[in-house]
Amino acid sequence: MEFAGKENLADTLLRWDAFWAGEIINRPLVIITGQKKEGVSAPNYRDKYTDLELAIAKAVAAVENTCYWGEALPFVSPNLGPDQYGAWFGTELHFSPENDRTNWIEPFVKDWQAAMPLRIRKDGVMWRKNIAAIQAFTKAGQGKFLVGMLDLHSNFDALSAIRGPENLSMDFYDQPELLKTAGRQMGDTYREAFLELEAAGDYRARGYIGWIDAYSKTRFAVTECDFACMLSKEMFAEYVIPELRKEWSFLDHTIYHFDGVNALHHMPAILSEPDVDVIQWVPGAGQKEHHLWDELFLEIQKAGKGLDIYAPPEHVKRLSKILRPAKVIYHTSCKTKAEADELLSWLASHT
Repeated sequence: MEFAGKENLADTLLRWDAFWAGEIINRPLVIITGQKKEGVSAPNYRDKYTDLELAIAKAVAAVENTCYWGEALPFVSPNLGPDQYGAWFGTELHFSPENDRTNWIEPFVKDWQAAMPLRIRKDGVMWRKNIAAIQAFTKAGQGKFLVGMLDLHSNFDALSAIRGPENLSMDFYDQPELLKTAGRQMGDTYREAFLELEAAGDYRARGYIGWIDAYSKTRFAVTECDFACMLSKEMFAEYVIPELRKEWSFLDHTIYHFDGVNALHHMPAILSEPDVDVIQWVPGAGQKEHHLWDELFLEIQKAGKGLDIYAPPEHVKRLSKILRPAKVIYHTSCKTKAEADELLSWLASHT
C-alpha cells in the first residue's frame, strides 16, 4: 500500500499496530495535518449526495492540498449525513437551501408494530447512494487515499431518526417491550450493513479508517449513541448497552465517541465494557475546550481505556506530561513540516 504525499508509511503502519497492541514506539501517536494553501475545501454532504464526480474531484484536490505528518494518513469520508443509517429503512435525506453541510430525515415510523420487522431496504435510494459513494471513492483513491468507514449512527440513534426523539422518548414509558423489540431488530442490522459496506470499500485488503482518522489493519469502526444523553443510567443499561455490545463484539477495535456533558453519567458503564478500546470525549457547545478535561482523561486512563484527543501543539505537549503515552492518539495541525518535526522530536525526548 502506497499513498502519494505520505512519507514513512511503513513506520506509520507499524506504530498503528503497536497502538492497538497497547504498546508505544518511543512516543504516543500524533496525527498531524497541515494545509498547503487556503481555500481548498473537501466535498460536503450535498456534493456527495448529488454529484459524485464533483465530490471526487474536490476530495482529490483536498487530499493533494494536505500534508500528512506523524501518524496521519490520507483519507476521504464518504459520509452522506448523520441520519444516513436511519434513511436506509425507507426514506431520503433532506437538505436546507442555506446549508450544504447538514441534512436530516423526516421521522416516518408512526406505529412500531406496523414498521416491524425493521430491515434495511437494499433497493432504496439511500442504501444505493451510500454503496455507490464508497465504491466510487475507493476506485478514485487507489494510490492516493483511504476511504473512511461511514459514521454509523446505528442502534438507538437510528431509532430516534426514524421515530423522532420526542416520540422515542415517550416509547420508553408507553410501550417499553415493543421498543425493546425494535432496539433488538435495529441492533441486528449492524453486522449485515457493515459487511456489505466493508466489501464495497475493500477494507479487508486496505485496512480500516473511521470518520475519526484512526487506522487499523483489522476490522475497526467508531461506535456511538448520541441519544444516550436523553436516558437514565438504568434505561441506557437495559436498552442500549445490549445493542452496542453487538457492535463491539463484531469489531476487532473501536473508538467510542462520547458526545456531550449530558451523557457523562454513562461514562462508568462504557468504561466497564471490555470490548471498548478508546474513548473520544466531545464536551459539546458551551463547554470548556475538548483538550482541557484533564481529570476526565485521567479517569479514562485509570479504567484502562485509550484516549483520542484533539489539541493544539502546545496542549499536546502539556497533556503528554500528565497522561501515560500508551493508547493515546493526539490530533493536531501544524503550519510547516519543521513545526511538525519539532513536536514529534519533543514528544520522543519526553516520553
